Amino acid sequence: MNKDPIFDIHCRHLADLVSEDNFEPPRLHPLDISPWLAMSLMQKAIRRGDIPYALRSAATLLENSPDRLWRRLCVTAFEDIGVADTETVSLVMAGLSGKYWRSRNGGDWRIASYLVQRMAQSVKCRSADDLAYIAERHPDFEADRLRLTFEPIPKLLDIVISTAPLPERALALWYAVGTHRCRSDILRTRKGDPHGVLDALCELGFPESLIEVSRSGLAKCGEILVPFVPFLWRELQTSTSSVEEISLPRVCL
Repeated sequence: MNKDPIFDIHCRHLADLVSEDNFEPPRLHPLDISPWLAMSLMQKAIRRGDIPYALRSAATLLENSPDRLWRRLCVTAFEDIGVADTETVSLVMAGLSGKYWRSRNGGDWRIASYLVQRMAQSVKCRSADDLAYIAERHPDFEADRLRLTFEPIPKLLDIVISTAPLPERALALWYAVGTHRCRSDILRTRKGDPHGVLDALCELGFPESLIEVSRSGLAKCGEILVPFVPFLWRELQTSTSSVEEISLPRVCL
């Protein structure tokens, strides 16, 4: 499996989208708030489509704590957008390719401001976060949380693609990836095999492009939401359930 050409496609696409001919970044206008408040504000503003506050909080992070900016963009992409817009998730991960790549393609603010605006305008889906909460905490799956701790990875992968309840399959994936890598305050600690599991999912028919985006996401933030996105994407392709779109009201400040 050749990962580099796949990820390079997303990088080239983002570079074209943020070129001087296609995009003019807004003025850098940070807020007088702490980085922790800026991270929270940026994610919530993106979630609600509030572009001005999303941009100003991103500018605050870029000025005061750039590492937190890029990590929070990664988390937000998988937590708040996910399967609703996998192209935008892929572009976010391309933007996290590194400072050298960004400097060759217009600089940090050009890349960040484009991604923040695109994320704010995209369709949102928090199903990965909802699934993680249910798998980790719902009392109906307490027996599964204990039983699956001790299953070998091949057995866990069989469960992932089975017809078992979705939270049980999500737990199997979580344990296969490893709670040592994707930490939980509730699940028992288990050292999994993140890269081996992603390779196996690709061989089982999961989309290679999304798997490679998830591989990069796991390296950047180590959240279980990352592998849950291709897992849920596959579920949507095989499910007869419909997806309902709703709009969140804007906040009046």
